Amino acid sequence: MATIHLNLMIARLVQEFEWSAYPENSKIDFSEKLEFIVVMKNPLRAMIKPRV
Repeated sequence: MATIHLNLMIARLVQEFEWSAYPENSKIDFSEKLEFIVVMKNPLRAMIKPRV
């Protein structure tokens, strides 16, 4: 049941907000580094604006 709620919450966030990279026009780098788990070398940052 928690998985269903999580899926609904993510769907609502995508539906209700406009997402873009921050700072604008920045290139997203998918390179990774190994820590305890594999993570992005440069964390992804987003700017979120409500849809009107």
